[in-house]
Amino acid sequence: MSSLLLKFLVVVVVLFSVYQSTAATLRPGRDQTLIRKTCKKTRNYNQCVKSLKDDRRSYDATDAPELAKIAIEHALANANHLYKQTNALRKKTGYDDKTIRAMETCSKIYGEAIDSLMQATQAIGAKDYKSANLYTSEVIDAADTCSQEFRESARKMPFARRNGILNDLAVIALDLVAHL
Repeated sequence: MSSLLLKFLVVVVVLFSVYQSTAATLRPGRDQTLIRKTCKKTRNYNQCVKSLKDDRRSYDATDAPELAKIAIEHALANANHLYKQTNALRKKTGYDDKTIRAMETCSKIYGEAIDSLMQATQAIGAKDYKSANLYTSEVIDAADTCSQEFRESARKMPFARRNGILNDLAVIALDLVAHL
């Protein structure tokens, strides 16, 4: 009798697992239609789709504002990384005064970008898309200003690639927010 009960439990567990995986795939938002439809409104469709598809939350999103928040959070994570990186690099020796000043400026700018992106997320939550648009556009300005700071100092930017990624993510987020 115990082996019969054990077999029954195994069958129940297997059926439950199959049901759960099927339900997860059939759940609204699990396909990529919303991602593709929303990303068509951006300047860089392929990068938008890739960025959102890389985040599992995108598949559960039910509307464009949710996808815009996810895109903003990607930019926020990148800005946070840059902020920490510039602060760490500033403390290292071997940089000249112009490079250190450029890094200090960038650190300040990335800190402001973090604040702007957090405000943009809150604005989307409040359905204040005009403010969200403004806050998100400030991040594009931050990435551009930091690049300009290094060009003016005639120094190589040690985090140029990551700064470019921040700009790209901010453009995607701005494009998504602009269409809300």
